[in-house]
Amino acid sequence: MTEFGKYLITYYPVLENSGADGLAIADELRVAVCENINLYMEKNEEEFQVYLNDFVLAVWSLLGTLTQSSSRDQLAVTAIKFFTMVSMSVHHALFAGEGVIPQICQSIVVLNVRLREEDEELFEMNYVEFIRRDIKGSDLDTRRRIACELLKRLRPIISNRSLR
Repeated sequence: MTEFGKYLITYYPVLENSGADGLAIADELRVAVCENINLYMEKNEEEFQVYLNDFVLAVWSLLGTLTQSSSRDQLAVTAIKFFTMVSMSVHHALFAGEGVIPQICQSIVVLNVRLREEDEELFEMNYVEFIRRDIKGSDLDTRRRIACELLKRLRPIISNRSLR
C-alpha cells in the first residue's frame, strides 16, 4: 500500500519535463492510484484506516502542485473525489482540526470552482456555447462539480464545529 503513496508524491523529471505527453503519462499513473485508494476507502475502510492519514497528506500535496490546465482535470477530479470520500466516512474527523476546513475551502474548493482563463475566453467569444458546455458538464466529473460536492460533504463537519 505504501507504494501507492510513493507514486502519488514522486516527481518524474524525465517524463514531466519532456512535454505534455510525458506529463500525461505521469498523471495517468496518479489518476490510477487515486482511483485505487478511492476504491480501498469505499470497500475496505477499516483495513485502509492504517494508511489513511498518509494518503490524505499525499493527495493534499498532489493537489497543491496541480495547475488549472484542463489537461490535468482528470487528476484533480479523482484527487478531490478521495477527499470527498474521506469526508463522508467515519474518518471525517481528519478534517475537523483547527484551520483544516478553511484551508481546504481556500486551496481546493475556491481554486476549482472559479472560472479559468479559457472559460472566460469561451464566454466572451461564444456565451451560448459556454452555457451549453457548463450545463452539459454538470452531469459529468468536472472540477467545478466535484469541488462543490466536496463542500457539500464538508458542511456537516462545519456545522458540528460551530455547535461546539
